[in-house]
Amino acid sequence: MTTPLAEAIRVLKEAFPGVHVAGKAPKDTRYIRVSRVGGTRSRSVDHMSLLVECYAPNSVQAEQDALDVDTALQDSPNRSRIISDWDDATIVDYGDPDTSAAKWQVHGTLHCITF
Repeated sequence: MTTPLAEAIRVLKEAFPGVHVAGKAPKDTRYIRVSRVGGTRSRSVDHMSLLVECYAPNSVQAEQDALDVDTALQDSPNRSRIISDWDDATIVDYGDPDTSAAKWQVHGTLHCITF
């Protein structure tokens, strides 16, 4: 058994070999942080509002990582037994004043079967 957030992290780790993908930020200069920021849940489906933050040394790499995150999540139903869909995605340049790294965000709804 897995949780929707753990499954999203697993799918993104698979899509980004060599890049730190986790729910907590490390000290690395290039990493991807995955967080659940809301959503609704029924007995059989979890409609998780997912926020993915892509940090990189420059804006070009952070933007490309964000675009690749969206692509990986669009394809995730083909690589996961519980993810059924990814939609409503927005991709935003969202700088972080607490770091010198560039940051782009991907926010959308990840639909996961929960039974």
